[in-house]
Amino acid sequence: MLSIASVAIGMVGGSYLSDRFGRKIMCIVPCILTSLFGVCQAFSVNAVMYAATKIFCAIFSSAIFSPVYTLMMESVSTGRRSHVLNGLAFCWIAGTASLSLIAYLFKSWWKTQLFCSAPGIAIGFLFIWTLDESPHWSVTKGKTKEALAVLEKMARWNRVDTDGLSFDPSSYSDAETDKKELDSRESFLRIWVHKRIVVRFLIFSYGWFVCSMCYYALSFGVRELPGDIYINNLISAVAEALAYLACFVIAWWGRKWPTIISFVGGAIALLVQALLIKFAAAGLAVTSLSMLGKLFITAAWQIIIIWETELYPTTHRCILSALNSLVGRGGAILAPFILDMDRFLHVPNIELIMPITFVIMMVIGGFLHLIPPETNRRRLPEFIKEANKTEFPLELVGDGSHSQKDELESGADEDLLEAEKREQKQ
Repeated sequence: MLSIASVAIGMVGGSYLSDRFGRKIMCIVPCILTSLFGVCQAFSVNAVMYAATKIFCAIFSSAIFSPVYTLMMESVSTGRRSHVLNGLAFCWIAGTASLSLIAYLFKSWWKTQLFCSAPGIAIGFLFIWTLDESPHWSVTKGKTKEALAVLEKMARWNRVDTDGLSFDPSSYSDAETDKKELDSRESFLRIWVHKRIVVRFLIFSYGWFVCSMCYYALSFGVRELPGDIYINNLISAVAEALAYLACFVIAWWGRKWPTIISFVGGAIALLVQALLIKFAAAGLAVTSLSMLGKLFITAAWQIIIIWETELYPTTHRCILSALNSLVGRGGAILAPFILDMDRFLHVPNIELIMPITFVIMMVIGGFLHLIPPETNRRRLPEFIKEANKTEFPLELVGDGSHSQKDELESGADEDLLEAEKREQKQ
């Protein structure tokens, strides 16, 4: 419970600070501190020191998640947002997979801990010079010169002509508002008086809860499936990787329907699996359907992560995403208890009741996600009033193909390039 509380503190605290002080600083500081406490943990001399350093590692490692996701998404074009977030998911898989090899090579927990932690210190300091602040966040804080400097750097890297690149204050009146007035208008408490944002937050929280609970239930349930447990665990990891790969393919389709189909597809797979276990006991089919269910629920979870960050305003994007994740952890906590419910409750057909409960929750999740608006290739909302709209402006060029200049404009913010467009028309 202490570890879970530490993760919650780090996640919410880091995300709040990221919205207030910037994405860059909350990528650098937690990275360095996580690594420092990780190194200290490797040299722990007693249980108290080990527990204390582990708690701090949990806090700071959790604090970096939401700022990193948000910074990546806010620094690329509308057509590339899903790609970078799906790519980060593969980095997660690579890190998890490499841990087994590292542990095998060192065969000592403290050497493994030291090897995994020490490089993060250098990486954190490297971020100071190589990482740029989000242009979206800079604009919402009235730091238009900093945002423009980042855009110019993007243009140089992509070999885009920046002649005439300037900022049009009239296109971002909120960013030029008095700081005290803007802070009052964009305060965290003001979010909860906007019904559309609240409804979307509740829907995504439910989606996180269901996805987390089903994902961990299916992961922990590998030991109960027919066949070799090691092979099943490997297939489970492959199914998860295929889900992330599928998200690359279906990204062009949007967010809404892929999420709904993933929920419903997973529900069908788990329902058929439960019926086979009860009435047919088909070994290979049961394992295959479990893996198919995990593929669907992983895909739904990944798309929701992308979708929610595109719907929330820049001023509170990190903290709202972190609160969704916090609700999801409740599902992860319940998963092992639900999986072993038949050992505590002696109810007829309980082996059918629990899977059908998952199925019903997934179907409800599918229908609920009909409500939020589509965000594929839409402009990111910067302020609360923009996020409270029923739909967002479309940023699509022709048939979807983008030139380098189009990528720069849509990726950072087309409003920042308004002056350049007017000059070209003249």
